[in-house]
Amino acid sequence: MEEKQNLQDLVERAVVRHDTSVRQLGFMAQERGYKVTGTTIGHIRAGTYKYTPTRDTLAALAWLAGVHEDRAFIAAGLPIPGPPLADELPPGVDNLSPRARRIIIDLARHLVDVESKEVVGNEDSTAPITRAGESPATKVQPRSTPNKAR
Repeated sequence: MEEKQNLQDLVERAVVRHDTSVRQLGFMAQERGYKVTGTTIGHIRAGTYKYTPTRDTLAALAWLAGVHEDRAFIAAGLPIPGPPLADELPPGVDNLSPRARRIIIDLARHLVDVESKEVVGNEDSTAPITRAGESPATKVQPRSTPNKAR
């Protein structure tokens, strides 16, 4: 059984696999169409990368290391994404009214927020539901309190 890898392990595997520098790995990934730089790869290798890596960065690292993309997401401690949701929507959704589209987008945002808080374990701090493009700061909702028996 293979031990759990982190992103630094994937970069090391890519360096050894291609017998090259992180700078050259960046060039190789860019030639393949990935949007990642040797600098980003170098920071990941050094353990100084302070951001959540993008899907493209993880895909590039997986390709460079010769592993499945899922392993890069696992190494980053991120959930493995499913197929693009747009690919699963029924025909005709592009013809919906602006109001119906906003409702779908608002629902999707809410579900993403709820599920991300479940992963973190912080269900009590949900943000208010906003319309597409609307800032949550413009929509202040008072916290409701349960009805007390009189």
